[in-house]
Amino acid sequence: MSHNFLMERISLREAAVLLDAPEKTLRNELDRVLRTTADNAGQGDARARLRFGVRELAYFEAKQLLESQGVSLDPEQRRELFQLLTRRHTHVLGAWSLFGCRLALHGQVEITMDMEKAWSALFRTLRSYARGEALIEQRSDIMGGTSVFRGTRIPVQQVVDYFRNRGSVEEAREDFPTLSEDALLYARIQAAAGPGPGRPARRISFTAA
Repeated sequence: MSHNFLMERISLREAAVLLDAPEKTLRNELDRVLRTTADNAGQGDARARLRFGVRELAYFEAKQLLESQGVSLDPEQRRELFQLLTRRHTHVLGAWSLFGCRLALHGQVEITMDMEKAWSALFRTLRSYARGEALIEQRSDIMGGTSVFRGTRIPVQQVVDYFRNRGSVEEAREDFPTLSEDALLYARIQAAAGPGPGRPARRISFTAA
């Protein structure tokens, strides 16, 4: 993959929103097929281990795209694909190869896919989300230490609740004119992810950041 940038790893719930996939589906794939929680057992609880970086998200994006085109992968092929995409400096693994964003599954019938468009859109959203998160600050002299977006007195939770109550992006731009597109995207993802366990992530559509 040619899209390399630094960002904090995101939670399972945030990943489900970004990928437009059920949280349970991602968790089952990790536990039962990829076996990441079992392999990574150690310090910390299971929730901490279920966190996603760019490469893990790239795997699920590729898997979803393959399946949408009628390609059914067996567990071994999925594990190999995950390892290929999450290991650095690896271009060939098992029946898979990856050069740039050109992903290929070799066999009796060869399947080749250019992941550039799909991965670029996903990574642009991730960059914007990371920039939005970086705008959050807490200062005792601003709103009593409430988390706000830097350079404003607008509480983060206020904007999250705005989207949770079905406010649109267009309306938010009018109601919060001082907030950047990155800040609004961050709040939208947090709103769609829901307040906590037990509530399914609400589907959300993204435009290019």
